[in-house]
Amino acid sequence: GNTVHSTRRITSESELDDQLINLPVEDMQKILANKPSKSEIKMFFYLCSCDPSGMRQVEMPSKQQIAAALGISLKTVSKAQAKLEKLGIFEFTKQKVF
Repeated sequence: GNTVHSTRRITSESELDDQLINLPVEDMQKILANKPSKSEIKMFFYLCSCDPSGMRQVEMPSKQQIAAALGISLKTVSKAQAKLEKLGIFEFTKQKVF
């Protein structure tokens, strides 16, 4: 069969900003140095995508939303959350992440 490739052109600088995520290299190195599980890596990238600026001052999805989005259990979300907090990458206070 024929394969159709769609290429989306970015037309403005503000549109370009919407496509980029600020990933702190130090956070990535910390995670990789601490034998992360697949779920921890998925959760790190998912949370970073919820906060593209990397300012850590945004409302984050609930544990239920994270579990549904990543296809993992609430228990796994809690364990991944605890590890990301222990590493000092995200600090979870109710729904907010700082």
